[in-house]
Amino acid sequence: MSGDTALQRDAAKSVRWTGIAHAARQGLQLGTSLLLTRLLFAEDFGLAAFVMIVVAFVDLVQDFGLSSALVQRREVSQRLISTVFWFNGGVGAVAGLAVWFGASWIAAFAGDVRVVPLMGAAALLFLLRGVAFLPRAELTRRLDFETLSMAELTAALLGATVAITAAFLGAGVWSLILQPLVASALLAVWLWRSTAWRPGWEFSLAELASVRRFSAWLAAHNVLDFFHLYGAHLLIAHYFEEERLGLYYLAFRVTTFPAGAVADSISRVLFPYLARVIDDEEHARKSYLSIVCAIGLCVFPAVVGFTAVADLFFVVVSGDAWRDCGLVAILLMPIGLSRSISATTGSLYQAKERTDLMFRWGTYYVVIVLVAFAIGVHWDIFGVAAAYSATLLFAYPLYKVPAGLIGVRVRDIASALVKPVALCTVMAATVVGMRALVEPIVSPGVALSLAIVTGVAVYASLVTVFAGGEIRSVLARLTSR
Repeated sequence: MSGDTALQRDAAKSVRWTGIAHAARQGLQLGTSLLLTRLLFAEDFGLAAFVMIVVAFVDLVQDFGLSSALVQRREVSQRLISTVFWFNGGVGAVAGLAVWFGASWIAAFAGDVRVVPLMGAAALLFLLRGVAFLPRAELTRRLDFETLSMAELTAALLGATVAITAAFLGAGVWSLILQPLVASALLAVWLWRSTAWRPGWEFSLAELASVRRFSAWLAAHNVLDFFHLYGAHLLIAHYFEEERLGLYYLAFRVTTFPAGAVADSISRVLFPYLARVIDDEEHARKSYLSIVCAIGLCVFPAVVGFTAVADLFFVVVSGDAWRDCGLVAILLMPIGLSRSISATTGSLYQAKERTDLMFRWGTYYVVIVLVAFAIGVHWDIFGVAAAYSATLLFAYPLYKVPAGLIGVRVRDIASALVKPVALCTVMAATVVGMRALVEPIVSPGVALSLAIVTGVAVYASLVTVFAGGEIRSVLARLTSR
């Protein structure tokens, strides 16, 4: 019992650290992007977005799910650590060279030769991120998210500082490429200085084979998930000008920010935690539903509230040239909500060692998503956004199957979310009504400020009256020592 209590205490501490630091890092990166919209053009964001999408794909291939395999295993040998390190390093080197020499072909897909030098610089990211996989896995495995979170936040702060400085100096799109390069370099150094794992001069195919089933299915699913998340971006890059990709990219990033800042933080802790308590199904079930409720109370109001002011937000913050982002964000609202819950399902599959199921159902959904994107692209970025949200009509199995692994039904998830949805609906209706009253008589900036203050005040009041017990329960878990 004492071991379980210690694990719960470590997990609660991890949620606090990773939640605060990850939200701060995501907020810093988003705030930097919004500030840069005043210094750069939408086409600059489009070019950088295309380059970073390619980098994200290579990241998935490079890791091959091996870092998660290290976290999932109860016992890890020195030989396996060394094997994973050299495998990731080798794949990263090959990928970097492939991107370097293939930059012109990649640029041809985007239809813009300016991508060539950007891809060459971005190839350095594969080396920097590759060497960080191993220490990141160790820190995750032992739930040391305090060290990991501080390293990530500091690296993000330095990257943001460099990007803003470069943009002020007229670096243009290069400021958006320098940001991840500088952040990744600092993060790699920090993580290696913070961990005890060190690779030896050994490589074992047998050790690699021992995690093959888990990692191969996970890697395959991650590749599918890449096309699910970024398929729209690639189609927009191919069929439209970079300016349209820049607008879609920013709208998508802002709308899904709450899910990334909160839900992804929780899921990072949820996987290693569940991997150690998964044999106690009742405990795992209650913990999962508690997390779903917490996500609903924290993430849903941010997504719904932002949608209620999205059109006004982009005009005030970024300028009239970014006006189209508002409608795209509104159309993507269902995706922002669903991602906050779906971010937790991967932890269930991995903790139960059913990455094969995760891949199969991921295949089912990505086919639907890609078909929807292919249809929606005929109506510009608005059609793509609407088609993406429409795919959720077919998403029922994506929640039923993983939740069922720990005895949770979809109706249990729905029950945990009824109250957050109801409170968010009242809050959004109040904000929309207030906007209708004040916008004809005040400036857009004042109207946006009043809408935000009203939304926060109304939701805080509703939560205090109708969901005080749930909030106290969540806070008790997060502050337990």
